[in-house]
Amino acid sequence: MIHAAGATKCVKQEEFDFHNYLCTRHLVEALKAADMMPRQFIYLSSLSATYGSTYGNSKLKTERWLHETLDGSETGLVVFRPTGVYGPREKDYFMMVQSIGRHVDIAVGFEPQVLTFVYVKDLVGAIISAIEKGVMEGTFNVTDGGEYSSRAFSDLIQQEMGVKHVVHVTAPLWVLKAVSVVSEEIGKQTGRPSTLNRDKYKMMAQRDWRCDISGMIDVLGYHPQWNLARGVKETIAWYKENGWI
Repeated sequence: MIHAAGATKCVKQEEFDFHNYLCTRHLVEALKAADMMPRQFIYLSSLSATYGSTYGNSKLKTERWLHETLDGSETGLVVFRPTGVYGPREKDYFMMVQSIGRHVDIAVGFEPQVLTFVYVKDLVGAIISAIEKGVMEGTFNVTDGGEYSSRAFSDLIQQEMGVKHVVHVTAPLWVLKAVSVVSEEIGKQTGRPSTLNRDKYKMMAQRDWRCDISGMIDVLGYHPQWNLARGVKETIAWYKENGWI
């Protein structure tokens, strides 16, 4: 079983615990009650589980419960912690594409930031590899193996879109925090989760998203096929072909 369901944005922060922890717990308890537990349970967590956001904490709480519940059972538990996942149909990074299409690129924080990414096909490939190799335990960070500056992603988007001139604006973190608070409050009033909120602020304020993927290489034979340049090229092509831009 591949469990990739969950919430990355909620109207209220406490809802992360319900969607990501309680719903997973109810699923596993229902499977056990029906005597339908799979041989291998693959859980899609997040690299955010290591950085203390409300979203990340809900993922970490779920990981710990799964380990406590499945350790010693006949069901093997494999946990993937992908970094920022991008690709066709993804909507959060698409907001950057739209912004660059309007000739504006907005970054936050003046301290240098090191980012990591993984193209969706590489993440899927890692999951398939775990299934084919019959891996029954392990927690694996997932990136494309590269480390990027905060401008790398937007520069590649600009290149692939053929946008000649972009105004690059860097806002201080306190501005981002203020906007996040206001956006979250508006979301509560409208009942619609906002992409930008206080929890998202904690993740965007994080300056270092590097992680160790040696476990993926040693155990799964993981070799990323899409570096950022190739992944962005394919993503922008998909957006164009499908009328998103």
